[in-house]
Amino acid sequence: MRSMEYLVDGYNVLAMNGLPLNDAARGRLRSRILDRFSGKRVQVRVVYDHRGHTFPRVETISPVLTEVFVAHADPYIVERAESFRNPRALTVVTDDRKDIVNSVRLLRVHLMGSREFFDLISPRAPAAEPEEAKP
Repeated sequence: MRSMEYLVDGYNVLAMNGLPLNDAARGRLRSRILDRFSGKRVQVRVVYDHRGHTFPRVETISPVLTEVFVAHADPYIVERAESFRNPRALTVVTDDRKDIVNSVRLLRVHLMGSREFFDLISPRAPAAEPEEAKP
């Protein structure tokens, strides 16, 4: 079984889901990713803009999750997608059509919107039990 990789525009996911762009929101995103994908053959690389870095700072959070802090996330995401060995195993997560989606569309990678990804990693509510028939 091949593993899948998600390449995630981190601040785009937070912003598109009404979350602030701060440490607490990044922690919430991190927790949801770990809850959803731990133990699965999936790699998630979340990329954040961080103006204080002139070179990427890569933090391996778990075997499933890596966070990358770079000066500009968009070109990093595009370059990573272009150099990915198996584009069909890569899903780029963003709603940034101008700088990312239009650049990677022809690479045959999967594209997923930020809201769709957030829904994917959101806890599922337990199924409601059917009401018993009333006499």
